[in-house]
Amino acid sequence: LIEEIESMGKSDRRALMSLLTRLIEHLLKLAYWQEEKKRSGNHWAAEIVNFRAQIQHRLEDSPSLRPELAAMYDKVYPVAIKSVSQLFSLNSDAHISLEQTLDDNWFPPAEK
Repeated sequence: LIEEIESMGKSDRRALMSLLTRLIEHLLKLAYWQEEKKRSGNHWAAEIVNFRAQIQHRLEDSPSLRPELAAMYDKVYPVAIKSVSQLFSLNSDAHISLEQTLDDNWFPPAEK
């Protein structure tokens, strides 16, 4: 039983890290991929809403993971940067904070 509980915890952690990675990737695309934004921006925004909701549900189901969010973010952020950098040239100063990432009301500002 203990191994089963530990396994569930690891599974929840992996799922949360995966969702967080995808969320950051979509936020980076919306914030920095101007050439593709007009065509795909609405889709990315919808995915952002979905990923945030899934993350909140995971945290409600496993509140013990909430204190690990900052460490997870630090681990997955470079992966998300590397991933989207394969799609377009990403500025080295690209940054989206954990607070922005998880804020249901925050979206990257529209292009100026």
